[in-house]
Amino acid sequence: MTLPQTTHDPDASAEAAATERPSKTQLKKAMHELQDLGEALLALPADRVAALPLSETSRTLARPAAIASFSSMSSVPIIRS
Repeated sequence: MTLPQTTHDPDASAEAAATERPSKTQLKKAMHELQDLGEALLALPADRVAALPLSETSRTLARPAAIASFSSMSSVPIIRS
């Protein structure tokens, strides 16, 4: 009887790691990075935002007036820890 030969496949290990769910810490870090990006977009002048390769929806949401109207609709305040 011959046993099947097994080898370590680094591609399979990388694929398995890529399909794992991110940890809460990783998700929180990503959330904070997105929050920082949004704040940086809001700080840009309108002409600079217009020059960015954004979808029309993203461009609209990058306007302070859109954020103010969205915030007034939300019953849950955004709090960073």
